[in-house]
Amino acid sequence: MSLIKILAVSLHICIEIENNILKTLLYDYAKDTLTRKQLCLLYLQIASAGEQRDADFYKLMQRWITNDPDSIIKQLIRR
Repeated sequence: MSLIKILAVSLHICIEIENNILKTLLYDYAKDTLTRKQLCLLYLQIASAGEQRDADFYKLMQRWITNDPDSIIKQLIRR
């Protein structure tokens, strides 16, 4: 599983549940670590992440982000 795929699914879930703080932190992390081409690929993956709602990985990430966003936010702030 690539970092781009993980970020895309996470960002898509944050957009759906309207968690703007986590969404902003994830976008900032992506802009710091990814190249321009990888960012373009990330945006394409975000657009297509909604089609993967039945996948096990999407369900796992959705459960984690909706149940425990505070720990993710803390990790991204300490980075």
